[in-house]
Amino acid sequence: MKIIGMRKLSEEPASCIDESQHDRVIITRHGKAVAVLTGVEGLDLEEVLVASDPDIAERFESARARRAPTRTSAEVRRRLGI
Repeated sequence: MKIIGMRKLSEEPASCIDESQHDRVIITRHGKAVAVLTGVEGLDLEEVLVASDPDIAERFESARARRAPTRTSAEVRRRLGI
């Protein structure tokens, strides 16, 4: 874990983001922790959202349950007699 001040974050944002891909980076202001920068490179948006908000997983599942069932292309062809 790395600890950096707001000044370094504002002067070198890219290097701070790069560092966060390997380990969490704690951001401080006047010596007090104000944020944690965590890298998410390699994850898709849904994974990031679920990791950052436990309630969102339930909302995703609810939305999926309301969606119409899916069928394979073979099922559609068979059903249409193709």
